[in-house]
Amino acid sequence: MGRNYPHAFTKIETSIPNGTLYPAHPTSIMINLRTAQKSLRQIHQEAKAKRQAHFDILISAAAMCKDTKQKQLILNLKRAEELRHCYAMVQSVTKPSQPGGISHIHIPIPSDNPKLQWESIYNPVELENKVLQQHRQHFAQAEGTVFTQEPLCTLINDTCTTDFAQQVLAGTAAIDNLLINKYTKDLLHHLKSKIPSTESPKHPLDKDEVICGFKLWPERMTTSPSGQHLGIYKSMRTCIVNNLCIPCE
Repeated sequence: MGRNYPHAFTKIETSIPNGTLYPAHPTSIMINLRTAQKSLRQIHQEAKAKRQAHFDILISAAAMCKDTKQKQLILNLKRAEELRHCYAMVQSVTKPSQPGGISHIHIPIPSDNPKLQWESIYNPVELENKVLQQHRQHFAQAEGTVFTQEPLCTLINDTCTTDFAQQVLAGTAAIDNLLINKYTKDLLHHLKSKIPSTESPKHPLDKDEVICGFKLWPERMTTSPSGQHLGIYKSMRTCIVNNLCIPCE
């Protein structure tokens, strides 16, 4: 005879208070999860401090009892845990356990309160808008500098492809005749190319040197905030033959 699971489920459902079984909105789950994670981190931090205090009490008690052997054992255990925590911090930086990416941001809340308050943004659309707004503000900081004002903003455009820009590079531009300050003139003079006119300015990368660089570069080092490492380049190094990338078998 089979068990009456629906009847059992109904009894369990009726025993749970209303509002706890069915959250009002899926975001409530995420909010509760973040709150629980924050509480867990706080508990871990407090537990570490309390454990260190407990070690100190045991060490003091062993010293009062003149038990040098017990005192040394506790000291060794305390140092071992501190060393393990130190290695864990280094490993979290050198070998991240998860790829990078922005999951949320904290922005300050304008207020008269001397203690700074922060607002957490988790909504993807709002998060993207906030990041773009910060980037616009950050990359607009050059506005008002000498290269964004006349006459240099016209003589040297954003891509530095004007005739005057090429003259600055060649060292033939009439920089001293410009209506700019002395420090900007010195800067433009120092922008002259250091490559002799008899030498080609193009220096193509040597394939063997690039491959050698990938060979010597430690694979544990990441190449971008995404956390991707150099394993793909190290594997491709064995597949390059005569400037062609041959698929590995």
